[in-house]
Formats: sequence, C-alpha cells, structure tokens
Amino acid sequence: MDPIITNALMTFGAGFTGAALSKAEGPGQVLDDMMTLVGFEKLHEVAEKKRAMREQNIKEYKNSIATEIAKIQEENIQEPPLSIVGPALEASKYYVEEDELRSMFATLIASSMDKSKEDKTHPSFVEIIKQLSTLDAKILLSFKNSHSHPIGKLIEERPNGYFVIVDNFYLHETIENYYLPDISASVSNLTRLGLIEITDQEIIKSEYFMNNKTVTSYINSRINIDKSVLKMKSKRLDVTPYGKNFIWSCIY
Repeated sequence: MDPIITNALMTFGAGFTGAALSKAEGPGQVLDDMMTLVGFEKLHEVAEKKRAMREQNIKEYKNSIATEIAKIQEENIQEPPLSIVGPALEASKYYVEEDELRSMFATLIASSMDKSKEDKTHPSFVEIIKQLSTLDAKILLSFKNSHSHPIGKLIEERPNGYFVIVDNFYLHETIENYYLPDISASVSNLTRLGLIEITDQEIIKSEYFMNNKTVTSYINSRINIDKSVLKMKSKRLDVTPYGKNFIWSCIY
C-alpha cells in the first residue's frame, strides 16, 4: 500500500483514541486528505451534476402537478385525501428522474383533487406506481386509447412436445426498441399487479407477429432457424376494471 495512504489510515485510526478525540478537526482533515488521494473530487463533480439534474426534475414535477390541477373544472376541485396525496408525495421523490413514472404520480395527485374521479382513485395506486418500471409504464400508456391488444407466444416445436421461447409478449410502436423477453416480463408484472389480464381469444392472426421486425430480429439473433420449427400463438390482452381505474387516475 502507498506509505502516504498507510500513514493516513494510521492517523485516522488514532483519531478515535486518546487525546486525538479532543481534536475533531484532526480526523476530519485526514478524511479529506484520503478522499483527495483516491480522487474524490471527481465523485463530487458527479454528485453536483446529479444534484442539478434532480433539482430540474423536481421543478418539472411541480410544473406537471400544477398543469394537471389546472385541467380540473373549478366546481370539481376538492381537498385531496391525505391517504393518497401524502404517500404519493413521499414515494414520488424517488422517481422524479423517470419521466413516465413522475407523470403518473403528478396525475394521481391531481386526480385525488378531482371530485369527478373520486370513485376511481384508490390509495393502492401509489404502491402500484412504485412497482412499475419505465417499460411497464410505456405499456400502460399504450392502453390509453384501447383496452384490448393482441399478444403472442413464440413456440419451438419438438418431437416430444414444445418449448416456449418467449411467453406473452406485446408489440407497440412505443416499445419496439425493447428486448422481446423484457417485454414479456413486463406483461407478467402488469398481470401480477392486476392491471391487465390474458385470455386465449385470438383477435389477430399469428402472422402479424411473425412479420414484425422486433420478432424477426429476435429470432434471427437468438435461434438456429434451420434446426427449429417455430410457431406463434396469438392471444388477447385486456385491461382489468382495476386497471381501467388506474389508467383513468394516473394517466388521463
């Protein structure tokens, strides 16, 4: 170890015993010296940039809330229930860097102040938003104008059965740059949360999926097509009644 760092460590350790305890500036100075030696200034610069970005995000978050509140008709404005606005404000401070989730919190807070949404806005929606990823939010946003969408299941047929390669994936222009298994995992999470549900009803032919560039790209990069017999099963994805209220309260 570098003798300078060794000496600093020894001095720093000594700062906790004996007469050194009466000299608070001693250990503090040693700590500053050690931070300088390991390049802590760079971390400080990163922290400052992060802080400035966070301040900007908080500003945008406040503006979003104000914008959503301004949409409420004057006769429908009410004092928000603490059971919603309190947890929402507390939780949202951890999500101000994620545009979609920040927007959901802002809309939920405004919805809690709107009498016309009183029977749809639920305290549990705060916990729902906390369990969403950016991809989850994008998928929910795509349900804003339609409550049903087709989903596909990519299957590899084998002599003794079949193997599910990607289960229950969803295609939409807003998520076409995402990895297919990640989309499938996101659909699973939204199903787990009770926002959407899957049925076996086919609302579009399976060729729709096999001709999609996101699907073909995944197949070409991950699967040995010459040795596989691939098939697609098409099913239906619907928003649940609970999910409709969530979308109405946190997206509209």
